[in-house]
Amino acid sequence: MINKKTLESLKQIDVSKDKELTKIRVKETWQGLDQAGRQGVLDLAGITKNAVARSYTKGNITPRLAAAFALVLSINPHYLTGETESVEGYSEELLTEFMNGKTNAKKKPPKSTAKKSSRKQAPEPDAEPEPEPKPAVIKPHKKPDKTDDIVRILSKANALSQNEISVLNNMPEDEIIYLVKALLYRSKYSADANEVMFFVRFLLTI
Repeated sequence: MINKKTLESLKQIDVSKDKELTKIRVKETWQGLDQAGRQGVLDLAGITKNAVARSYTKGNITPRLAAAFALVLSINPHYLTGETESVEGYSEELLTEFMNGKTNAKKKPPKSTAKKSSRKQAPEPDAEPEPEPKPAVIKPHKKPDKTDDIVRILSKANALSQNEISVLNNMPEDEIIYLVKALLYRSKYSADANEVMFFVRFLLTI
């Protein structure tokens, strides 16, 4: 289960593969969030608004910030680093793989000190400018059948390990409140989150 503590273990390094795309995408994603969504990102990443502003101003993004956006909005974190053109494809497995890859990424090897050839190379033709990426459009999912939702969620709960159950039982109250707020926001964009949010509402009325 990915939570705030998981993100705290991530290194604060720049993992952007295309700074111009990161500038555009982080700014659009941040401005598309309401107050609760923005606060959810800040709490998960353990940063301030100024850090987000620096990200979309300079084109830098840390694994922690990308993962926080992914958790709140259920979007592909590789979209924010400029590694993919689609926000779709989010899953906990994908996010875990993303975090492991960025944390264990090897440093680039040093440049060779060998002398360059004295021959003058012909100038390369000017590359054609790449088209500007279109803003991401995240459409809300249609609400699924609620009876099936409850059955699916119960089956997932029965599959939890003893360690996962222990983590849930000992979760601090403030973290539970935050998770519910984040889930409420994610339910607008994710079918899975919408299922869970309905089940939470159902339990609160019993």
